[in-house]
Amino acid sequence: MAEAQKSLLKNSDSLGNIRSSLLSFGEGLKTANSTSIGIQKGLNVNNREKQRAILKKSEIFRTRREAVQRKERESVIESGKLPNIISSAQRTISGSTKGFLGRIMDFVGTVMLGWLLTNLPGIIKAVQSLIGRIQEARKILQSWIDNTTEFFQDFTSALDGILGKISGILRPDEVKEAEDNEKKLRKGINSLEDNILGMVRSFQNFDLRTWYNDFIGSFEKRPGIDPSQPPGPGTSSGGAANAGRFSPILNLIGSAEGGYTSIAPNDENPNLTNMTIAEANKAVGVDGGNGAIGRYQLTTPIQQAELAGLDVNTDLFSPANQDKIAIALIKARGITADMIVNNPNEAAKRLAMEFAGIPVLEDTQGYKQLVKRGQSYYRNFNGNRATITPDKVEAAFEQFKNYQEPQSPSPAQTTPPPTIDSGKRYTKGQNVTSLLGKNASITSLLGASRKHGPHGGIDIGCDPGLFVSLKVDCEVMGSARGGGYGEVIDVWVESLGVQLRFAHSTRHIITSGKIPAGTSFTVTGYSGTVDPPGPAGSHIHFEANTNKGSTTYGSNTSPDPYVSLIQLTSVQITGTTPPVPPAQVSAQSNNTSSGTSTPPSLAPVNKSRNITVPINPAAPPPAGSQQPTGGGPPASKPLNISSSDPLNRFMTTLLLTELGNT
Repeated sequence: MAEAQKSLLKNSDSLGNIRSSLLSFGEGLKTANSTSIGIQKGLNVNNREKQRAILKKSEIFRTRREAVQRKERESVIESGKLPNIISSAQRTISGSTKGFLGRIMDFVGTVMLGWLLTNLPGIIKAVQSLIGRIQEARKILQSWIDNTTEFFQDFTSALDGILGKISGILRPDEVKEAEDNEKKLRKGINSLEDNILGMVRSFQNFDLRTWYNDFIGSFEKRPGIDPSQPPGPGTSSGGAANAGRFSPILNLIGSAEGGYTSIAPNDENPNLTNMTIAEANKAVGVDGGNGAIGRYQLTTPIQQAELAGLDVNTDLFSPANQDKIAIALIKARGITADMIVNNPNEAAKRLAMEFAGIPVLEDTQGYKQLVKRGQSYYRNFNGNRATITPDKVEAAFEQFKNYQEPQSPSPAQTTPPPTIDSGKRYTKGQNVTSLLGKNASITSLLGASRKHGPHGGIDIGCDPGLFVSLKVDCEVMGSARGGGYGEVIDVWVESLGVQLRFAHSTRHIITSGKIPAGTSFTVTGYSGTVDPPGPAGSHIHFEANTNKGSTTYGSNTSPDPYVSLIQLTSVQITGTTPPVPPAQVSAQSNNTSSGTSTPPSLAPVNKSRNITVPINPAAPPPAGSQQPTGGGPPASKPLNISSSDPLNRFMTTLLLTELGNT
């Protein structure tokens, strides 16, 4: 019992000690808490002080930076006013916050800017004054040239007379020597005049801004990228050109460069001449060639066509337009008829500068190197070389010198007229793309059964938006809008004695007057009643009627033989072409299709009739200008010529030929 009491007393003492320890621990926690609160208050005070200090320093930095920037701007402005460029530059350096190299660049920039602003107006004024003095000198030199030329002309004329009188006295070799000296004298005078005029033109066309841009640009060119890069190497030869006196020159270039459908390198695209210039610029050859294009290997067709006044989006890359571009390039090089005749070496050099396949006629400085007679101006550059001999160049120049306008062709030399097969019949679904030029097929025949009666014509399925023209001359008899026809137009073909009707058009381009062969007059579409409706039903409803001015529905003769007269193009064709002789009508064949009746025979062309020839017809618009979209030429007083008399028939043919060549 006593032992138990002792144990309890000990436990009681232990519990008392534990309680004392816990109380001491609690006091310690209170003390630590008080200490942490004091520390937190101290940190908050320090943070607020530091924040205020940072804000103050930031404000001071911003103010200083604005002051420095303002000072730099003021320094640049002061240097622009140029009271003291060097002192302004020194202030800029001393006040700059940049490093050493930055301060040096500031100094150089300030000095250069001030110098330019000070001296550039004076330079421009001096150049303008120089140009004025050169112009004055040019007038004086021109007067001297004119007087000198007149003197030598009189002198040589008198010399010719003297030579003629004394030719019997002098030996033949002495006469020849005198004549040779006279030719050299003439050539020297012409060369002197060309050189002086060239120098004057160079100074007249001097532009300081252009010179400066070229000078700066010369430092920015990279190897292989040169805006004056010559054209690529030539390819195959082309056909004959039809460009008047320039024909020999164009034939020469074509023989050195390529054909009308050629694409460098050594490739071609047969459809090139049927594309617009913009489409041809993106064309690729059969074997993947995508370089210079056409007979003259044009490297920048868009810019070169615009130089010739052509519209790249509407004008075709046809042989005629290619010839126009080539002539424009020749003239842009300053090549004139007098130069070709009197200074062939210079003319050949300039021609070789434009067309890489043409050789020079004398040793000269070429593109980046000296070249000899018979070599390309761009020899060994991008693989260029002369593809013809200098003898051919000289022969072409001689042809140019002795060129004579060709005589008007006789009736036997005209283009054969289209032949009409009066018995021609088509079947439904037959493809006529090869006849019309664009994707087309026969979708319905004459007399086909319909819910509202037999079909009055044939339907030619085609894409909407194609331009329609005929291969023979015709005249608009009328046009209308509405009903099942939609947009409809009737045209009379005088040479065949037939009226043709085109329905379901999108719009008409010409609604009155006469239409020359090959001129677009309407556009395909799906107006009116078509099956299926919309673009899927786009087609031409085509009728034929031998009654001029007929307005009734349906054909009184089969329209099938006249389908071959239609041509479809993706671009509008405008302008006047030479008159086309009357179309020939073949004997009626027996290849009629079952289910269609044989139409009456086509009436032959009347041998004696009045032919209307307009006096002073309207001149065609210049190349590249906007063509009229409707109507015919202005009305003019007609001249009626009876063709029953042989002499009148001859005069009629002659007048029509002359009008065609106008």
